[in-house]
Amino acid sequence: MANYGIARRITFGLARMVAGTGRVPQPTTRDRAWNKLAKNAFNRVAASRISYDLGGRYDFYSSQAAVKGFQHRDAGC
Repeated sequence: MANYGIARRITFGLARMVAGTGRVPQPTTRDRAWNKLAKNAFNRVAASRISYDLGGRYDFYSSQAAVKGFQHRDAGC
């Protein structure tokens, strides 16, 4: 149990480095005004822990690093 802190930092530190800021959709239509509105609408939902995760623990961005950490911890792909 003494190594738990180190193991956790390695597992989830690696996940943060791999996931980085994660995948983020980029609207690329010719209508720049619509692109901005679409990006803002997505960010309103994605950045909200309440609207993204029923438990309120993760938002869209933090969930990507968390999933990668769980995969490393559980020896998944």
